[in-house]
Amino acid sequence: MTTRSLRETRIPSVQGEVIVPGDGQVTLGNGSNDVLVLLAETFLTPELEAVYSQYAFAVYPIAVQAASAGARVAPAPGYWGRWRLPRVLPPQPASVPAPDGAPVVAFMPVHNEEATVGAVVAELWERLADRPLVVLVVDDGSTDASAQRAAEAGAVVIGQPANLGLGAAVRRGLAEAVGYRPCAVLYLDADGEYAPADAEAMLAPVLRGEADYVVGSRFAGRIRRMLPHRRLGNRALTLWVRWLTRRRDLTDGQSGYRAFSPAAAAAAEIVHDYNYAQVLTLDLLGKGFRYAEVPIGYSFRDAGKSFVTLGRYLRRVVPAVHRELNAGLVLDDVAGEPGAGPRPGVGVPAAAGKGVDGVVGHRDRVVRVVVGEQA
Repeated sequence: MTTRSLRETRIPSVQGEVIVPGDGQVTLGNGSNDVLVLLAETFLTPELEAVYSQYAFAVYPIAVQAASAGARVAPAPGYWGRWRLPRVLPPQPASVPAPDGAPVVAFMPVHNEEATVGAVVAELWERLADRPLVVLVVDDGSTDASAQRAAEAGAVVIGQPANLGLGAAVRRGLAEAVGYRPCAVLYLDADGEYAPADAEAMLAPVLRGEADYVVGSRFAGRIRRMLPHRRLGNRALTLWVRWLTRRRDLTDGQSGYRAFSPAAAAAAEIVHDYNYAQVLTLDLLGKGFRYAEVPIGYSFRDAGKSFVTLGRYLRRVVPAVHRELNAGLVLDDVAGEPGAGPRPGVGVPAAAGKGVDGVVGHRDRVVRVVVGEQA
């Protein structure tokens, strides 16, 4: 007869590995401050990470007790998971060559933006007139004349079967764009907040072969108008994304202006239908794609209504970020969870088995989880 013992979790840290057996006894790895490093990496911003070391000796016993208590009450290793991208990322993926004369494909999701989408599409044609261009509009269940206005301005309109969400629309746009075998892919919102005048600057690092994933930074550029509470919220969330990615050069985590190399566009995965902003960045950086930012202009919308409300946004985004960071985590007895799909709320089947360490690819970024067995 075989019985399963309680789980043992191995969590990598800067100086070694923290091993938390099911009995709650913490075994330290290669460094005497592993638990403190773990806590610092989990809860502190990069600016504060160095502070803990000044008090490490004094608070070390407390930290060990806290970690032990957490191990006793944690229902499973997946409860902890990975909270940031690993320090060591995979090498840059191979590029996808574009054929001669390949177009730039620009796409934008639309949900009830009839007042602005036509002007944005028309200006894109004007600003990128010197190169082959395809403009796609993903109509995410609009009930107004958005699709008609986009088509009149020269866009190819792709209709979603219902209002599935911004993340689902961006996923569809990327998939459709890749089908054109582009030299670069450009994404921007259709609400008029992001200027097509910045399109050439956004595409330049990709077309020069210097970056695979470019984000237009409002905070490095010029903000003509942004509501105070949105400015504060964007600043706070950007600090969070900077900490998640370990990139101090990241200055705008929620920008609606992005550019992709063909390889990055083809490899991009968005794990939930509600939004894309943070999880897309984590996905592409976690796969080793080169990141760059370009300063852009921004002005808050004059028409339409944003779908973002703080409470709902955080309830949807925070779990999705954790899911993205642990996309390759293999656990024993893990219940299915809501994930991306043709409609919101499609379940992801539970996984079972032993996990292994690795950072290559979306499904291989894992924290090691060992399930002990005894006869």
